[in-house]
Amino acid sequence: MVNYIFGYGSLINLHSLEKSIGRLLDISEVIPADLKNYRRVWNLKEQLYSAALDRDVCGIFLNIEQDISHVINGIIFKVTDSEFEQLKRRERNYDVVEVSNSIVSEDLELTKKTISTFVASNPDVLQNNGKTNCYVMRNYVYLLESGCKTINDQFWENFKASTAAHEFDVLDGPYSFL
Repeated sequence: MVNYIFGYGSLINLHSLEKSIGRLLDISEVIPADLKNYRRVWNLKEQLYSAALDRDVCGIFLNIEQDISHVINGIIFKVTDSEFEQLKRRERNYDVVEVSNSIVSEDLELTKKTISTFVASNPDVLQNNGKTNCYVMRNYVYLLESGCKTINDQFWENFKASTAAHEFDVLDGPYSFL
């Protein structure tokens, strides 16, 4: 079976996506699209090891929340059932949510497809109570930027414009998930 996924964060980066699904992708295999009634926010927390600080820290990553006054950009791509399972393991702190009715695309065939995305809603993985020892990782921001710019510079500008600001410190250097 073919599954259609809306990627709005690191899944926009083809290299990152390719590592997760175990195959190479061509830019022609992704469709830029918008997701209405959602906003992109920095509130998913994940324990990381920071090489720069030589200790564990709380990393902050992108998530989306329902909000009828917002639209975000992203990409739609197809995966097999087994690739979808691999993505679910990677995105283990997110729930799979069907968003077909919120997709806006010039590709009219997409209106006939079931499209899912990943949304974190478990309070245990959401950072809503301060920013102590929590960081946005600069390498993650570079991953987002390079993924967006692979599509085009305007896509990156739209991405930045549709992403909520954050108040977290930005941390340089490599990191790894615990």
